[in-house]
Amino acid sequence: MPVSETANSEIFSFVSWDLFFNTHQDVITACDFATYELVTPHGLQREHILFFENIATREVWLGGIAHDPDGNWMAQIGRNQCDMWKSTPAIFTGQ
Repeated sequence: MPVSETANSEIFSFVSWDLFFNTHQDVITACDFATYELVTPHGLQREHILFFENIATREVWLGGIAHDPDGNWMAQIGRNQCDMWKSTPAIFTGQ
C-alpha cells in the first residue's frame, strides 16, 4: 500500500460519519432522480425528475425534467447548478 494511502487512513480513521455529517451538513447537497408516468393521447410516457436538496434546511429545488436524460443533459444540469451556486450566499461557497 502506498504511503499516502496509509497516512490518509490513519488520519481519518478516528472521524465518524456522524461527526463528518454534523460538521458539514450546512454545505452538503443531496441529488436524486424520481420518475413519474403520464397518460397522454400518445400512450404512457415516463418522465425523469432530477432534484437537489439542501441537507441543513431541507430545501428542495428542481434540477430538471427530461423524457430521456443522457450525459449531455446531465452535464448541462451540472453547469446550471454551478452557476446557481455562484450567486448564492456565502454559506454555500465559503466566501
